[in-house]
Amino acid sequence: MKPKFSNKFFPFSPGIPWTIKNNKYIIPEIDARVWERTVQDRDFIIACYGGLLESFFSLSYCEALTRNNPYKEIRWMGDPYFEYLPSIQGIAKTNAFDLGSDVVDKYPAPIFMDRNNNAYFNVLNNYLETKSYKPGPSVINDDICLKQLYQNCMIPWDGDVPKIRKESKGKYEEWKKRNSFYDNSKYIVLFSEPWKSMHDVDCLGWDDRQVRELAEMVRHLGISIVSCSHKRIDPFYSAGQVIRAPLDIDIIVNLILNSFGVLSRDIDPLIVSMMLSDSTIIMSRDIGGVYDLYGNADFIQAQNMIFTEKNLSPIDVYSFLEEDI
Repeated sequence: MKPKFSNKFFPFSPGIPWTIKNNKYIIPEIDARVWERTVQDRDFIIACYGGLLESFFSLSYCEALTRNNPYKEIRWMGDPYFEYLPSIQGIAKTNAFDLGSDVVDKYPAPIFMDRNNNAYFNVLNNYLETKSYKPGPSVINDDICLKQLYQNCMIPWDGDVPKIRKESKGKYEEWKKRNSFYDNSKYIVLFSEPWKSMHDVDCLGWDDRQVRELAEMVRHLGISIVSCSHKRIDPFYSAGQVIRAPLDIDIIVNLILNSFGVLSRDIDPLIVSMMLSDSTIIMSRDIGGVYDLYGNADFIQAQNMIFTEKNLSPIDVYSFLEEDI
């Protein structure tokens, strides 16, 4: 059966005739003339209450909107923990007020507006599943996750990967000094436990023993392992030649920027690493679907070397690195 399309106006986005599919789903498209008439002159706020991946990639909206409106002031609103990210991008300012995810999630459209001339870009609207604007079943989205995240920007994708314009290394430099760590040597950043992610997928499937096993093997290749962890006291790792780093956004971003490779339980650090550093090797279990590393890399035209195995083991990683080096 062919899909049916109609148009509908909503009070939270006055002047926008949204295209509705099958009388249920709002299509994230706005005609250029409608954009100029209803959106262009408003103040832009990027609203994204996601995890690490979503918060970082939401900054692509800032890149795209600045490309089209170089003098436009843009603000960002999301999890306060991730305010560090727009600060190092150097485009958007942190919004002065916080609506909260409960409020933002109630709006079923890519853009909603308020009486104070603000236009909110609802980054997570219909992310992972497309919901009807009225009560009813949702539909699972099967596009790669980065494509889903960008769709509500409604500006054609033109390689607008977030860039870092303002380096911030305060905590990172303190950590390096305290741990006598030198980031001009080869090291792999490893995230073995869940952290700031919306996703349940396990891209690693390792325990502490396998982390230590890898550290012992790659030591012979002149590579060290930096394990980012919640643990404060970790004698197990200390005995196994594993350098421990805290799960702190400042330290993590700077570690990734200079890293030789990244391994992670969560998908977030893997995809974010592709955007932060073209030279970082991305290693993971072969997970596919919306999280497919090759598909997401192709979308952003990342140049990273990617290595995946169905059941990734320390010896798989070691053998791959041995050949690569």
